[in-house]
Amino acid sequence: MAQSLELLLIQFLMPDNDARRQAEDQIKRLAKDPQVIPALVHHLRTAKTPNVRQLSAVLLRKKVTGHWAKLSPQLRQLVKHSLIESITLEHSPPVRRASANVVSIIAKYAVPAGEWPDLLPFLFQCSQSQQEDHREVALILFSSLTETIGNSFQPHFADLQSLLLKCLKDETSNRVRVAALKAVGSFLECTHDGAEVVKFREFIPSILNVSRQCLASGEEDVAVIAFEIFDELIESPAPLLGESVKAIVQFSLEVCSSHNLETSTRHQAIQIISWLAKYKSNTLKKHKLVIPILQVICPLLAEASENDNDDDLAPDRAAAEVIDTMALNLSKHVFLPVFEFSSLSSQSVNPKFREASVTALGVISEGCLELMKNKLEPVLQIVLGALRDPEQMVRGAASFALGQFAEYLQPEIVSHYESVLPCILNALEDASDEVKEKSYYALAAFCENMGEEILPFVDPLMIKLLAALQNSPRHLQETCMSAIGSVASAAERSFIPYAERVLELMKIFMVLTKDEDLRSRARATELVGIIAMSVGRMRMEPILPPFIEASISGFGLEFSELREYTHGFFSNISEILDDGFAQYLPHVVPLAVSSCNLDDGSAVDIDESEDENVNGFDGVSSDDEAHDEPRVRNISIRTGVLDEKAAATQALGLFALHTKSSFAPYLEESLKILVRHSTYFHEDVRLQAITSLKREYRCNNKNSGEFRQCTTYLTKYLTMSPLPTLKRMLLGFIPQHADSFPNTPSVMLPPWKSTNLAWHSYTYPSYDRVCKLLTSSIPKKILLIVKLLSHQYQDGMDGQEIDILTAAQAIFQSQHEGPTKAREVLDTVMNIYIKTMTEDDDKEVVAQACMSISDFIKDNGYMAIEPYIVRLVEATMILLREESACQQTESDGEIDDDDTEHDEVLMDAVSDLLPAFAKSMGSQFAPIFENMFGPLMKFAKASRPPLDRTMVVACLAEVAQHMGAPIAGYIDVAVMPLVLKELLSSVATNRRNAAFCVGELCKNGGDSVLKYYGDVLHSLYPLFGDSEPDDAVRDNAAGAVARMIMVHPESIPLNQVIPVFLKVLPLKEDREESAAVYSCVCNLVLSSNPLILSLVPELVNIFAQVAVSPDETSEAKSTIGRAFSHLISLYGHQMQPILSSLSPTHANALAAIAPKS
Repeated sequence: MAQSLELLLIQFLMPDNDARRQAEDQIKRLAKDPQVIPALVHHLRTAKTPNVRQLSAVLLRKKVTGHWAKLSPQLRQLVKHSLIESITLEHSPPVRRASANVVSIIAKYAVPAGEWPDLLPFLFQCSQSQQEDHREVALILFSSLTETIGNSFQPHFADLQSLLLKCLKDETSNRVRVAALKAVGSFLECTHDGAEVVKFREFIPSILNVSRQCLASGEEDVAVIAFEIFDELIESPAPLLGESVKAIVQFSLEVCSSHNLETSTRHQAIQIISWLAKYKSNTLKKHKLVIPILQVICPLLAEASENDNDDDLAPDRAAAEVIDTMALNLSKHVFLPVFEFSSLSSQSVNPKFREASVTALGVISEGCLELMKNKLEPVLQIVLGALRDPEQMVRGAASFALGQFAEYLQPEIVSHYESVLPCILNALEDASDEVKEKSYYALAAFCENMGEEILPFVDPLMIKLLAALQNSPRHLQETCMSAIGSVASAAERSFIPYAERVLELMKIFMVLTKDEDLRSRARATELVGIIAMSVGRMRMEPILPPFIEASISGFGLEFSELREYTHGFFSNISEILDDGFAQYLPHVVPLAVSSCNLDDGSAVDIDESEDENVNGFDGVSSDDEAHDEPRVRNISIRTGVLDEKAAATQALGLFALHTKSSFAPYLEESLKILVRHSTYFHEDVRLQAITSLKREYRCNNKNSGEFRQCTTYLTKYLTMSPLPTLKRMLLGFIPQHADSFPNTPSVMLPPWKSTNLAWHSYTYPSYDRVCKLLTSSIPKKILLIVKLLSHQYQDGMDGQEIDILTAAQAIFQSQHEGPTKAREVLDTVMNIYIKTMTEDDDKEVVAQACMSISDFIKDNGYMAIEPYIVRLVEATMILLREESACQQTESDGEIDDDDTEHDEVLMDAVSDLLPAFAKSMGSQFAPIFENMFGPLMKFAKASRPPLDRTMVVACLAEVAQHMGAPIAGYIDVAVMPLVLKELLSSVATNRRNAAFCVGELCKNGGDSVLKYYGDVLHSLYPLFGDSEPDDAVRDNAAGAVARMIMVHPESIPLNQVIPVFLKVLPLKEDREESAAVYSCVCNLVLSSNPLILSLVPELVNIFAQVAVSPDETSEAKSTIGRAFSHLISLYGHQMQPILSSLSPTHANALAAIAPKS
């Protein structure tokens, strides 16, 4: 074989394609024989030309895996010996490298089996050789071996690190230093031990030196290996030394600001800064590196890109990404430097700097939102000025920035609509299509969050938008449709006059089939769904069929974005039609399922060794018998499919929510999808799965209104019934139906000895009659049992108890499968939620899981969560201590305990769990709250931002409201001092929550709160005055005083308090305070309190305003009606002058709410 193989190898290297093809076919045939291995080894050592020797090594690498086990021990030894000789004696570097790659493959099998004990000693010896070639190839082999036998290096790790560090400092050979740099990168990739990673910090100065030398010699492709190493170090859980970070930052800034370097090289340097901001933000703060970084990065925004505008590697784009990341992770350190840069650059004569000034403000608006809200006037002045700039690029950037502001600076930005909207309207007439496109984006983002403020602008906006929709290029029509959708969403029913015209135009777009038009079709589909939400079911349902048909047909056009928006369209339609959407389920559910089951389109980029891509050696790489395992270099995902999956996942949940029992045939399959997607690799899909799981559980749950009411009755009877046998029966029932027991103490049962005719006259049925009812619905059965229990106790029919229990047990047994299935679903959902809370690494997904759990607890009560309470509490504690996976983004070791860079949305969701627990458990929550109190109060420190402190205060208020008396134990500890301080806050939300909290503390705190009454009244008093600009704050202050009067009127100087209290009534904004405030007033009136009765004219005026208010609750009006009726009974005709002073509208409304005698 050896002689014929040599000829074929030579023939394969010929330029003649036919000859090459013939040789390849013959080589493939010979390669099936294990004897090809010694033959290739022979040619590797004896062939006269380096090309043949290299080709032999390449083929050997590919074939040795499949044949190694078939070789005799003698042949294996020959192969290993020959490869070592090739590495040490071969003069050709490509042949040495190819031989090293073969060694790496064989080592994968031979070293773990103990068949090559002298390999590592040989490499250590070779790496210290006097010959440069030997040192280089040893390092190359070390790099290669990390991929196959990396674990085998573990006992030698210290020696290897010393060796690599020595080679990085090699004084005679740049090739050795470069090989050492590559080897360091390879070893870091396979090193997972934090203690070992830490040791690589010592390498950083040498790595920087080698990289700088490579840049100086033009070897940028080698220099960037340093950034790959830094990437590994930064993402490692091991902390970086401060000086190391300084050196890395300095080097990265040098590279990214060097215009003579390749764009890709500069991009990698910028990316390192981004990773540092994301993973090592505390270190950047500690060593005061934020400002130096921004001083270099911000000017890069003004760098003109020589490449295409869509080049993501361009320095200006990369700089924007870094600034965005820094703003998200270092907000309070980023805003001022960026604002100063923007202020100065906005005055520059260079339009690129003027463009950069507003781009920077737009980019940081998400991360620095709170700080920007406080500086909104000067920030808007810069951006609105740029919107009038003579340069197109500046106006376009200003429109982008306005869109960002509208998206993130809510609700404050909307209050500036009078200055912002006219500027956007003018920009819609811009001569530049680019400016128009960005202005449509700004308009869409701005209008989306507006309410009735938009109404004066709807007509001028729609005139321009409709004209643009009919006369603009396709890409402008798409953004125009987004803007129309936002206008429709904000205007709601006021959009009706424009809906018909827009919908007619959408019919045209929704039948387009050319590839270049499908994005427009997608936007049109989305817009129809938004308009449907605005105009409502009555107007939309009759005209829906053609839109439904077009949406379904568009699904077959194989355009992911169109499918994504189609799912959104169906989601909206299901919401407006509710159970009327059931008719479309057979058509739309399979579409959603097909999207959920789509292949992600992963594209794997294989890193073939360089020796296979030179001189045409890749021709034999397709042999089916090759068992080589190439390294995966990169994986890319079709992001459009991710968006489609997320939309389809959301749609399944909404279909279940709105069509209820009609969704039953699809429940099992969709639940499997949601469970699978709850652990999906992309957070957007996980987020929608977590949200939809709650909706699907509601669909699966049987707690209809009647059923929930009846199970509430049963829960009440469980605590009230004196019959122990009945209690045992109910206890047997509850676990089967725990998902259906709400915590609704406000639902009142008929008294045990009630004379209510509807109950008392109920005819007690025989046992046979009860059993016949087994075929009826569960709610009727339960209602029957409730009535039987009530009737039985009232009439003393204890002798029939056994018959009732027998019938009841039969009923419950007959329903065993349904509750069991519901419990299985609940187990699945709750297990996913709890696991997500602690293990998911995305904060938004975790926040949604927390919100879903809170909603579930509020809807279903403690009985439903009792099996999970221990794990739920444990997961909540982990989040409060900021120890969950999504909170572990920082590992610098020196974390400031007062660090405030956390996600407010996440912590708001976590803090909402505590009131949910309290509401479901009442005073039984006290022992759990005792453990949660400390971690919660960490967020209330004075060093924390106002948002954190008010989050804690709001949480304490609701816990006090629902837990009741046990809150008294915390009032002196830290709670009351905190709340009194927050009443003086400069932030309205903080004052509002503090006022609500202090009222609940006074209501539930018992005698321990009495000593604070004076301080509380003193702190509340300013909130009643004209200096308080916020009506909601004033309403909550009134609620606090009302609660104080109701629980301890003797501790209140009523003669001073009541006039001030009444002065702020009626309530203006927070109707949740109505019950407390008007109950207090009513009680004072009904008790004929002389102080309140001296203020009858003021009272009647307040009552009349409450009566006429369309926003006030019927309960509040009923309460006021009773008080008003009492005044009439007390004063009779003396009231006539007061009533005559009222307007007819107020007088009639007041008369309408007075109880009829």
